[in-house]
Amino acid sequence: YLMARLSMFQQVYFHKTGRAAEFMFKRALRRIADVMEDGGRVDPLPPVLEALIRGEVPPLGDYLELDDVIMWSCLRGWADSDDEVLARLASGLLRRRLLRTLPLPREHEAVHRERRVIELVRNATETAGYDPDYFCGLDRAVDVPYHVDPGSSERIWVLGSAKKIGPLAEISPIVDVLRGWQVGRTLVICPREARDVLLRE
Repeated sequence: YLMARLSMFQQVYFHKTGRAAEFMFKRALRRIADVMEDGGRVDPLPPVLEALIRGEVPPLGDYLELDDVIMWSCLRGWADSDDEVLARLASGLLRRRLLRTLPLPREHEAVHRERRVIELVRNATETAGYDPDYFCGLDRAVDVPYHVDPGSSERIWVLGSAKKIGPLAEISPIVDVLRGWQVGRTLVICPREARDVLLRE
């Protein structure tokens, strides 16, 4: 189970295409929040989604009604929005014209180098005709494959080879290695034109 979970994070949840789509969806919601903050209106906008964007906690039943059908319908409406940023993000998701990704090498994760990368990607994104506040950024995905606080009742107990019951991490060397090990990746997400500029630089 734990190895399958680790594999799912590495191969699916951290996959660059999924990360780019999630980034765009979050930025679309942020754009809606910004439009609402400026007194504008976005349609369609189900009341429960509007409440979430405003930071309110809606009733659980209302939240559970936000299914794929409603969200895809919203994206179709937003793709025709008068707001160019929202329309571009929504139509990109609908038509699978996603932003591009570029892995950020570990040696660039130092704060001063990261700032330089962000500056380069913002400039390249703006030059390509996109608003850098919505169409570029860093995406960090992190997971700990197996973590249980010492003494927690949530530990997984198993029967070991010596007929002794003990915590899984103490009986399995593989799980012991996973304990506290952090997996993840940092991606630069931006339009294709900006990515090409970054690759050259």
